[in-house]
Amino acid sequence: MRCYAEQQLHISIASWLRGVRIVGNKEYPAPIPFPGLIFTHPANQGRTPREGHKLKQMGVRAGAYDFLLWWDAGFGAIELKTPGGSLSPAQNRFGSEMMAIGGRVATCDNADQFRDTLIRWGLECKNMTIPPARIGLEEKKRLALELFKP
Repeated sequence: MRCYAEQQLHISIASWLRGVRIVGNKEYPAPIPFPGLIFTHPANQGRTPREGHKLKQMGVRAGAYDFLLWWDAGFGAIELKTPGGSLSPAQNRFGSEMMAIGGRVATCDNADQFRDTLIRWGLECKNMTIPPARIGLEEKKRLALELFKP
């Protein structure tokens, strides 16, 4: 089962990649950091055995990385882990298969590493600022006031 901190990291990165800033329960437009990047998150949360069987029949694979990415010059996969986490055997197989067909793979434990990995892979970043995985009350107030500045 994925831990809460890792879920928050997923939400923060996915929102940033979609060009969305989340304040409270609302989404506001923000600059898209990597125009032309297509991504998906295979939503590999815990499943009941029955759901798992059905998904396996539909082609869902064990070990798929958290973010599968495509851009004009390539493709890759990034797995998010909390600090100290490690890849499962299924994830190691998936990463090896991606590299065998020319894909890039990485494991990141924070949003800055995620962004820096994409830059290292040759993508140009238009919006360097990644919202924190967790926003405190003071940050929420600051962002709310910033929205209404003339």
